[in-house]
Amino acid sequence: MQALLAQLAELAAPSRILTVVDVSTSMEAPAGDGTRATLARDAAKSTLTLVPGDFALGLWYFAAELDGDRDWTEAVPTRPLEAEVDGSTQRAVLGEQLETIPDRLSPGGTGLHDTTLAAVRAARSDFDPTAVNSVLVVTDGTNEDDGIALDELLDTLRAEADPDRPVKVIGVALGPDADLGALDQIAEATGGAAYSAVDPTDLQTVLFDALRQR
Repeated sequence: MQALLAQLAELAAPSRILTVVDVSTSMEAPAGDGTRATLARDAAKSTLTLVPGDFALGLWYFAAELDGDRDWTEAVPTRPLEAEVDGSTQRAVLGEQLETIPDRLSPGGTGLHDTTLAAVRAARSDFDPTAVNSVLVVTDGTNEDDGIALDELLDTLRAEADPDRPVKVIGVALGPDADLGALDQIAEATGGAAYSAVDPTDLQTVLFDALRQR
């Protein structure tokens, strides 16, 4: 009975999600009627309109050495979608930022491993005990950075796991070149899940399912 009540409480709790979007040069590859970048932009913006206002979302972009030696940059801090931000709302601010994805593409490769570890640590430091806390990683590639290796990343994620502040990684592999195997392992190490959107038309459905992941 206690386990059932805990599960029901988790389902009723809002989500707190740090969304991390790949802006490496491979996002210029054709997809559907545009590129992977325009596809990600359109799918993310459409999905954003469906998310409840009590969900808290933040946004990072990443690529190898996107910001000096660092592979990621924060675009929008994590806040409830209904929160007021400079005369607007968090939902509107996120929509404006998502619109810029095609213009943000970096000539670098994909800095997946370092970014994932940094995002999990950031989400844990910003933990909300009343919400389901997670990191949503959207990528079309495989790690191309000289930073932490996959085995070391997995060991570190397991070693730093805090049962009082659990943070799940939800991976979305966009297109056939994405490293779904690595995302699967990262998700398993954190109690999360990994999704594949090989067909461009699947991305919005996959993103919505990922955002609802419990």
